[in-house]
Amino acid sequence: MNDFDYLARLPGEEREQDWIRMQLGTLSVREGVVLAAAAQTDPPENAAQAINQLQFLDECRMCLDEGSYEALDRRHLINDTAMPMDALAFADLEAAGRQYEDRHPRRSTLVA
Repeated sequence: MNDFDYLARLPGEEREQDWIRMQLGTLSVREGVVLAAAAQTDPPENAAQAINQLQFLDECRMCLDEGSYEALDRRHLINDTAMPMDALAFADLEAAGRQYEDRHPRRSTLVA
């Protein structure tokens, strides 16, 4: 299989563990990266939780570390709000990026 073999050994019913093994055998590279981030952020304690993570891989998106608070907030404003592009020049992106990170711990790498 792969580095996620431990998920199929989590406590749970045999049919759950079988389903996990089957899904792990079909993971794309992107899904593997998302699953690694999700499992690190919220490690599953049983097979049912692992199944939930596997079922929601398509709903997660990866956001690379922006490198600065200004870049983090610029990405947030452009992608997640309806702020007009010409208004960005008037925003304190550094301060807003810090506030965004405070409100959304760990979301600079994984956004669900």
